[in-house]
Amino acid sequence: MKIATISTSNGGGAGIAAFRLHQNINNLKQVKSSFINTSSENKKEKLIKINPKEISLLYRILIRIERKINNLFNLKSSLTLTKSVKLNNKLNAADLECEIATIPYSDYCIENVKEVFNSDIIHLHWIAGFINYPSFFQNIKQPIVWTLHDMSPFQGIFHYKNDELKNSNVKHLDAEILTKKIKAVQQHGNLHIVCLTQWMYDLSKKSDVLG
Repeated sequence: MKIATISTSNGGGAGIAAFRLHQNINNLKQVKSSFINTSSENKKEKLIKINPKEISLLYRILIRIERKINNLFNLKSSLTLTKSVKLNNKLNAADLECEIATIPYSDYCIENVKEVFNSDIIHLHWIAGFINYPSFFQNIKQPIVWTLHDMSPFQGIFHYKNDELKNSNVKHLDAEILTKKIKAVQQHGNLHIVCLTQWMYDLSKKSDVLG
């Protein structure tokens, strides 16, 4: 059995927990875990570090063509600003009072990584800024296990409820992102949620995204 363990990082509380589980899985017979992340901080083991903006060749060619046309006619670009960049610009301009706020879009293409594509089970952990929700949940066909380390998977842009309550000035953007998460996650019909506390389980079960 091949497992793709996916975490934005192998550092921090969630990343360390995911990495330890990955290591313990590889001590079992007939089970292999690949650890996919953005910042390999453990030098003793070869991890699969994914580089950002793994955009298709066709897309890169289109961007170059568009830039030349825009420079020629002094036009604004429509391709070079991705959805993730545009939304992150909105978050940065909002002057939020919170620990962290993220969006369900990313320039990473995790679903195209061979260790993910060839796995039998996908195990998600803390994936903020790493998983591009619409393409990932649409294209992944394997069963997904998702271990929740905070409230981000079933909230909008905020990872904690109190941060949502403190930033009512972006409630429309928050509601928009929540709707997009619901639509993206519901594309996958074989999703299994793991909660580390009863409190998180109850919140997850009541949520519109994972309920």
